[in-house]
Amino acid sequence: MPLIKLRSDQDNHLLYEGDFPTLTACLEQAVGEQINLKGVNLHNANLINANLDEAQLQNANLSGANLSGANLSESHLKGANMTGTALFNTCFCYSDLSYCDFGNSTFGGTDIAGCDISESRFSTLSAFTLNFDLARNMAGCVFRDPAGVLCAMSRAPVVIHGLQNGPVVLMDHHVKIGTTVKSYNEWLNLITGHYSQLSQTASSTDD
Repeated sequence: MPLIKLRSDQDNHLLYEGDFPTLTACLEQAVGEQINLKGVNLHNANLINANLDEAQLQNANLSGANLSGANLSESHLKGANMTGTALFNTCFCYSDLSYCDFGNSTFGGTDIAGCDISESRFSTLSAFTLNFDLARNMAGCVFRDPAGVLCAMSRAPVVIHGLQNGPVVLMDHHVKIGTTVKSYNEWLNLITGHYSQLSQTASSTDD
């Protein structure tokens, strides 16, 4: 079996090593031994269905990794880099996901029940498949629209599905309709202007 080494993303410091058939097996053993893997580099790692319950992965680099089907319940992931990570059917129940970067991550059936996701960042439409109502804390969360608009999301957004151009998402101060994001005031001004024009047109017609 190959020698697999888990190293720090910041300074390449060795965190754990051993002879294992796969990276997943190595990581599962390290987690089972309660090894602190803070800052571990797991960039682009294939961790499908990995059992990482109660893992110590604070500030870990999980960018581009595939965590689909993985069990990360009751884990410590504060400050983890999860940009571009695949998180289909991933279980994060009761984990610390605060200060995580989920930019460009893909979600589907992802379980965040009981999680602290405060100060975390999201950017993909699939993020709105998450059941934010079940999160323990989401104070300071932000959704970054592709156009660069930063939308505060300190409480569960209201998501309305079934529309032709995509869902309507009501966040703290912004509304996302399809690909367009505007503040509540901007939408109100647009609607008011639209009805004002209709009223003027109707008045002209009556004259």
